[in-house]
Amino acid sequence: MGKDIHGLIVGIDEAGRGPIIGDMILVAAAFESKALEKLKELKIKDSKELNPHIRAQLFLPIIENSVTIVSSHITPEEIDSFNLNRLLLERIVYLLKIISLITGGKEITSIIIDEIKGWQKILPGKIKEITPNAKLIVEPKADSKYIAVSAASIVAKHIRDLNLEPARRILGDFGSGYPSDPRTREWIVLEYKTKESPPPRMVRQTWSTLSSLAPSWFIKKQAKPLREKTAQKSILDYIISKQ
Repeated sequence: MGKDIHGLIVGIDEAGRGPIIGDMILVAAAFESKALEKLKELKIKDSKELNPHIRAQLFLPIIENSVTIVSSHITPEEIDSFNLNRLLLERIVYLLKIISLITGGKEITSIIIDEIKGWQKILPGKIKEITPNAKLIVEPKADSKYIAVSAASIVAKHIRDLNLEPARRILGDFGSGYPSDPRTREWIVLEYKTKESPPPRMVRQTWSTLSSLAPSWFIKKQAKPLREKTAQKSILDYIISKQ
């Protein structure tokens, strides 16, 4: 694991794609190559291979060794309303714009992303608009091959862990939030019987699990198109255009 790549390297990964409960967290983490060597010594690996306690221990060293780390929360409402891969593509571009702005004169030489099926042809052109000279690497299981992506994976997963704790205190123990988790399924059934409608906003209503566990909560997904361009540019777009 950890192929040698030189320069300012940006690893991008998400946590929470599959759960029926909670936000999906997307993280882009920028590192100097020498910092990645330090992270290798900490045995950084894909977050799915680490328990919450270990992820929490690694969180601060990853932050301290990064040039910058930025994140985006994709809410259940957004996930229910739009194509998920298209959402990821949009947020990846947005986070790279922020990193490009924050890092100023530092050249981004490599951007490494876990595979996003169906959008591979669109992604290079979008990224080239932001960092024309950066090498783009998009591979399956990049989070287990490259330290920068592993680090982004750990940060994303830890943020999601922290994000779910207040909800657990309010709504009770709903387990991991994954449809395959018996505790999550039990919680959905109990919550449905108690409060039938509407569901808590943290529940993704287009997940098919609901059709059997909580039928009136389930909605069929009809993804709305995301606009490629808007008539009014954001402040971020304006600032970047002035660089």
